[in-house]
Amino acid sequence: MEPTAAEQLRDTLAMLEHVADELAKWPRHPKMAELIDSIHRHLEDPAARLRRLHESHRSAVSYTPRGTIALQAQLRGEFLYLSLPPSGADEAALLRQVRAGLMLELQPAEG
Repeated sequence: MEPTAAEQLRDTLAMLEHVADELAKWPRHPKMAELIDSIHRHLEDPAARLRRLHESHRSAVSYTPRGTIALQAQLRGEFLYLSLPPSGADEAALLRQVRAGLMLELQPAEG
């Protein structure tokens, strides 16, 4: 019988709690304490972090004067991903825009 998603989540959260407890036994270090606190906050409400990440997932697109995509930006949590189209983009023009200061208005991402 396959475990349900809820059972897998419970097992994973129990393992995470065990890891935090074991890490707490190690010599105290500011970064380790920060990690342990982060784990405990997550264990208090595991869905909260996912909600925060979803709420902070934003995206923007810059277009060329011809209307083709020049640059795409996605903010996922604390990470910003920039991408160019596969080919055919006027990279020299994009580089000029970026050097001059390219501002993209991030909007809530769809989906």
